[in-house]
Amino acid sequence: MPKLVQPVNPPTLAKPLGYSHAVEVQGGKTLYVSGQVALDRDGKLVGQGDMAAQFRQICLNLKAVLVARAGQLGQGPLRRRQGLPHGDRGGRDHGLRSPPCPSRATS
Repeated sequence: MPKLVQPVNPPTLAKPLGYSHAVEVQGGKTLYVSGQVALDRDGKLVGQGDMAAQFRQICLNLKAVLVARAGQLGQGPLRRRQGLPHGDRGGRDHGLRSPPCPSRATS
């Protein structure tokens, strides 16, 4: 019997400790992506003190997870939610509202 849930941990991302970067659920071919942090493939923090640089790294990490499973980015459906730290509610967006994050993935 095939597994219905498969962990997704692309080799281009830092090895996660105690979680998976994503899980793929068979049946409807759904991919649930975990919250990402600004770590490079060696597990080193990118952009310490620079929220925009960290956000760009997070988007690269998300893209790596999506491409690892979908093979490419394209026109498929994707739901994305993003949040900013609680203390950052002064109306500033730090240039993060036009994200370099992927917004579509296809298989």
